[in-house]
Amino acid sequence: MRLLFFLCCLYHFSVNDAFIQPLNAHANCRYSRCCVSNEARQEDDDNETPAPDRRKAVLTGLTTMIAVAQPAMAVERAVGAFEKKCREEGNCLEVGDLDGAVGWNWGAKERCDATDPQCGVNGLLKSADELAGEAVPQVGTTKITHRVQLTIAIGRKEEGILTLGMYGEDSPRSVSQLLQFLSGEGLWTLKNEDLSQAVALGYGLGSVTEIIPQQQISLGLPSQAAAYAKTHGMSSAGSDFVAQPRPTPTVENEASVRPHNQTGLVSIATKGVGYANTFCDNDEAFANSFSITAAAAPTLDKSRKVIGQVMDQDSMAFLARLSQLPTNKGLKGIVPGQNSGPPLLKTSVKKVTLEKLAAVDSESSSAQ
Repeated sequence: MRLLFFLCCLYHFSVNDAFIQPLNAHANCRYSRCCVSNEARQEDDDNETPAPDRRKAVLTGLTTMIAVAQPAMAVERAVGAFEKKCREEGNCLEVGDLDGAVGWNWGAKERCDATDPQCGVNGLLKSADELAGEAVPQVGTTKITHRVQLTIAIGRKEEGILTLGMYGEDSPRSVSQLLQFLSGEGLWTLKNEDLSQAVALGYGLGSVTEIIPQQQISLGLPSQAAAYAKTHGMSSAGSDFVAQPRPTPTVENEASVRPHNQTGLVSIATKGVGYANTFCDNDEAFANSFSITAAAAPTLDKSRKVIGQVMDQDSMAFLARLSQLPTNKGLKGIVPGQNSGPPLLKTSVKKVTLEKLAAVDSESSSAQ
């Protein structure tokens, strides 16, 4: 009976736009369309399924799900370790894992376990060559003034480091803004409130928030309120919490150092950190604070600018891994039409290290 009720609700949510829009506006960033970058939003809109076709797709999916005897289902979402564990123990409903309770069967043996370091987008195993990473970007006379090391955990068992270099001479205001966000002190845009705190990526608060498979990854702070509550050991930030607004004045008059024509380029919105999610309120404004290209992406030149790059081959390999992680697409992978989303496994920024350098050109940085 619970399963039937869930499926009926799912159908109603999938076909009723009037319901979905306010739901997304208040949902957690992991499922909210508000937290999707403007670039991914445009890609999704271009692939949007018309309402009648969407109803047909949902009805077809529900019919297949109710026919439990079917041995496999082509739902594009990898099976995580926790979901598999609750199925084995038969307590998915008790622990709140609806995916396991409903019984998604994701193609069974055709889908890899999301905790496997070689498990990639759409549940397909990736070869060593696919995860080797491309060459470190070469940018001629551009100078790198700061080195940033991001220690990132994928799930509970996998960890890697992204080493980035910032173009502080060519884009001083934009780099300064991003470095504040990456620093231990964080980025303050409003200091006159007691119930607030700086926006910062580190301390396990920030994460990889969005992946456009094999195109770019985005990192940021999903929710300022949630970060405040975690920092202060609270269950919630409370109604008096004040989120930091987007920085003003903007840095839109500072041009991109170079086009988005290679893998491994660090990019922010043209107006600056916090402006990639223009449909979000202040709490989720910094969810996609900066991105790293996983392929040449010239369409990003219209709305973003490059202010840095990946510095070494190990980081390029880790970038290849991150950009091919299995993702939650749309609303828990149920509503069709989205090709991007947050990683299926929680992917958190555990540590951030900043270092100011004597300016070096990026050609020499590739050998470091």
